Amino acid sequence: MNRDARFYFMNLCADVARSTAAAERGDENALINSRARIGKTLEYLRREKNPAAYEEGLLLVRGFELARASGALPSFGSNMSVLMRPLSSRELV
Repeated sequence: MNRDARFYFMNLCADVARSTAAAERGDENALINSRARIGKTLEYLRREKNPAAYEEGLLLVRGFELARASGALPSFGSNMSVLMRPLSSRELV
């Protein structure tokens, strides 16, 4: 499997979506695990030497943190679903 910035960014989206769902449920253990995966995935993305993808990943994580702090997780989760839909299409793989 060819793992590139697109692959890692999609994984980051999944990690953030899992974090969002865990935060909405109030599941602290799942949130801790998801946030650990976010850190690992961001590191993989950084190593791809694609600064734009890495910066977009950082913005995505910051968006999650802002949504969590402001109580806007349901809206953020909906927007994550919209973002992930075209990224997961077979045309992009």
